[in-house]
Amino acid sequence: MSGYAFPEDFLANAHEAPFHERLVTAALTGGPGSTIVYDTRLCRFAAAEAAAPMPAEPDQVTVAAHADLAETVQEALGGGMDISGAAEKVRARALEHLAAWADTERLASMAPVLKTRAALGSFGLRAARRSTPVEGSACDHFLRPDAPHVTVSVAYPPPGRPEPRLGIHLRDLGAHVQAWTADFSYAGAGTAAQDIARALARYLGE
Repeated sequence: MSGYAFPEDFLANAHEAPFHERLVTAALTGGPGSTIVYDTRLCRFAAAEAAAPMPAEPDQVTVAAHADLAETVQEALGGGMDISGAAEKVRARALEHLAAWADTERLASMAPVLKTRAALGSFGLRAARRSTPVEGSACDHFLRPDAPHVTVSVAYPPPGRPEPRLGIHLRDLGAHVQAWTADFSYAGAGTAAQDIARALARYLGE
């Protein structure tokens, strides 16, 4: 029996996983903070509610957040597709994201990124959009479900950069509010996440 080959078998399983229209409608009607994830252990797509714990890689990969879904569905329906066609468009973009995600070199350096995400999730933040590639690394986009008009982007430095720093950008309805940098390390992930959560709370007048 041949062994499991990554990423080939991983991506083949994702392509074979059922993707239903109800996943799209569930995540959309769930509101900002709701997502569609790919469960890498069970090889299936699922909708995750905003009230649930933040999905954590590598077990659950966020392939579409609320803003991604709203844009893709609007684009599809505006182009004359029905909801089935819109769901297929969401699925295609989810598979594109998984293909980019399944990079062994990138995954090997993800520990501080995953710890930062988990820490932000513990402060009530959830994905506003799926992660996007930036300069050999990634940029995450977060919101608080109770104040979804305010978003926080967190750009992670590429692996191996001396004195790595996070690039953080706070926006309200897409307009610039504040930008700053912070130390980036596995040990300092909790502190960085706490500072981000506090900055967001201050802006919201809390």
